[in-house]
Amino acid sequence: MCVSLGPAEFTSTIAFAGIRNHPEHGLVHLLGYQNVVTDLGEGGNAMVLHVPAWELTPTHFLPVTGYPDLLERMAMAVPQVPYPGEVDWMTMSGDEPTVFPYGAYTVVVAPDPTRIPGALERVPPGRRPRLSPDLWRFYADVFPDHVVVLCCFDNREPVTAHPVLFWYAPLEPDVVTIPGVDCHTGDAPDLSTSVARDHVLAFGHVDGPPGRGVAVRHPRKLRRKLREWLPTEVTGVHLPPDTMTANGDFRLARESLTAGRVEDLEIGCG
Repeated sequence: MCVSLGPAEFTSTIAFAGIRNHPEHGLVHLLGYQNVVTDLGEGGNAMVLHVPAWELTPTHFLPVTGYPDLLERMAMAVPQVPYPGEVDWMTMSGDEPTVFPYGAYTVVVAPDPTRIPGALERVPPGRRPRLSPDLWRFYADVFPDHVVVLCCFDNREPVTAHPVLFWYAPLEPDVVTIPGVDCHTGDAPDLSTSVARDHVLAFGHVDGPPGRGVAVRHPRKLRRKLREWLPTEVTGVHLPPDTMTANGDFRLARESLTAGRVEDLEIGCG
């Protein structure tokens, strides 16, 4: 469900997309991500997420250290509804990168994908991945308005990575997006192919009307500054191992999310 900069295996992915009416920033979107990852290459590696955001800075990343099961609790609340099969396929329609530590990752945030190669020089050598020129050209061509996030890691054994969770001002306020373009070889993804999924997708409205999802049991001692960014209810869909779908992002209209209508979920790169 993500792209890697080198050979890797990602399983048991949990992704969360949400919305919040923030008192200072207005309508914002949230994106959370977690998986079990194994690095199959030499040296460092990274998973890549493209985000339809106006900007991303370290201050947008929420403090999840100490809560390794934060997204797992959301996944447990998603009803065990069988995956209905193929969903709709949609047509495709210069700032300096920031590098900073985020729990077990070194994160690179690049508003301009063409500047990713230079930014990798600031990643610790043990986590510094090799970057295929075809891959960063892919992001520059297909997602020119997106911010690209690299979560750099280095491990040879399967490890359940800690959650990544951040908020952003969206390019499309009326559509929430979970990055779903998939390729784990380090090459540019092929958007014309089908890919195997192994995901739980959760959606929630932080301050939306009650009764549109299933209650989430967040950690009892969750810090208030983090709790205010989390929904109390979620809905979603399970895509068990080897579920085949088109290679693209998961997109849900804001009104469908608010109403809990996950059957409106679409796949595509808009």
